[in-house]
This record gives sequence, C-alpha cells and structure tokens, in this order.
Amino acid sequence: MEYTDKQKLDFKRQFAIIRRRQAAITVLPLFIILLCGAAIHNGLVLDKIPVSILALIIFFVSIGGVVLFFVNFRCPACKKFMMVGKATDKGLCPNCGIELR
Repeated sequence: MEYTDKQKLDFKRQFAIIRRRQAAITVLPLFIILLCGAAIHNGLVLDKIPVSILALIIFFVSIGGVVLFFVNFRCPACKKFMMVGKATDKGLCPNCGIELR
C-alpha cells in the first residue's frame, strides 16, 4: 500500500511513542522484580510481607511485562507484531517494510 508523506510522518511519530513506551515496559517491571528479589534475598521485608507474596508479585509483573511487550510493539502502519531484529534495527517494519525512523 502506498502512503502519503503525512501518513509516513505520523507512522514515524507513532513509532517513537511506541519505542518510549517499550522502554518503560522493559525497565519498570525489571526494577520491580529486582527490588522484590533484593527484598527476598536480604530479608528486608520478610517480617511484614511473606516471601510467597513477593514471589507472586514477581510472577505477575513478569507475565504482565511480556504481555505488554506483545501488545505494544506493533507496526503503526500494518498493526502486526514487529519481532526485534535486523529490520527494526534499521528502522523498518519487517512485515510491511514501511520506514519507521
């Protein structure tokens, strides 16, 4: 499909938003998991919060991060999931080939 210059510019803007959101989706759950892991390892909150609760938090945050990754990382043009690889590193959608950067 052929897109207008305005549409291509909108796709690039949308992809920039997707990348920023993707960074938050990656960093925030990782921070929470590391924080809970440190609490379990060092016994910081074990007298107040059971280890099983912290383990459940780690589990659900991990699953949530993976789900959000698959929901968020989609091409703004074709709406298909973009597997991270050579095409996305070059700023192209591996499915439709639209330039995203």
